[in-house]
Amino acid sequence: CHIGSIEIGKQADLICVDLAALETQPLHHVLSQLIYSAGRHQVTDVWIAGKPKLVQRELIDMDTAALVANARQWRERIRTVRA
Repeated sequence: CHIGSIEIGKQADLICVDLAALETQPLHHVLSQLIYSAGRHQVTDVWIAGKPKLVQRELIDMDTAALVANARQWRERIRTVRA
């Protein structure tokens, strides 16, 4: 089985969250801060199935220009349907 624990060779989805931001201060209870105060802008790193996807707040294996172009195409399709 390749899930269930964090070990070399296993798949894992993990995130790192920067808890030094003003909105998470003062830090008394980490879990409470993550649930009630932290937001997506504080996520610094992401691993999906053990592979890095976001490193120091930068997407590393996605074509962001293509994502933006795709979003704009969908915007135009939605506008056409609504018209």
